[in-house]
Amino acid sequence: MVALQPGDADALRAQGVLLQAFGRHEEALARLDASIEIAPAHAGAWTARGAGLHALGRLDEALAAHARAQSLAPEDALAYWNESL
Repeated sequence: MVALQPGDADALRAQGVLLQAFGRHEEALARLDASIEIAPAHAGAWTARGAGLHALGRLDEALAAHARAQSLAPEDALAYWNESL
């Protein structure tokens, strides 16, 4: 895991992404939500949150998370990734 410093939104996002890679989606969402709480405008955290919600079958929430990422970073192609929701 990425070393965690108090208030480090990037480290929390990275932990969430790693947990998703291991299929630990509920734990990942907790990390991503903590990242978003610290840095609500972090498009990467919103994109990762959308992917995790999609993996859990929570499609309406996933679409909302991806829409938030897109509104925060319209120039970022990853914000538009949604696994064909």
